[in-house]
Amino acid sequence: MRPFEYVQAREVSAALAEAEAHDEADFLAGGTTELDLAVVLGDDDVIRWARVGLGGVATVPWRALEAAAVLTGSRASGEVFAGAARAALAGAVPLPQNAFKVELAQRTLVRTLRTVTGVTS
Repeated sequence: MRPFEYVQAREVSAALAEAEAHDEADFLAGGTTELDLAVVLGDDDVIRWARVGLGGVATVPWRALEAAAVLTGSRASGEVFAGAARAALAGAVPLPQNAFKVELAQRTLVRTLRTVTGVTS
């Protein structure tokens, strides 16, 4: 899967339109081979739109709808990011040899959110 392959063009267009509709909003994106992230963040640090995709943690990449739901409408903070990470992996059923991937994915998501948004606390 290429980065952002799971995000449909109309969703990115909607995010860009949302960012353009508010002078204070920015469209931010970041990722690795394990995680892709796109958010619209306002000057007030409220996340107006979010999409999270996890790769490398399951047999197929999956879109973390629960994480996006936690993020959207919330003020960007370490606590919110941790909640989004827990929500993203709440339904994960790891095998014994890869149980470590749950915590790894959560930490990666939190770190990527902090990096992309510039939130340090």
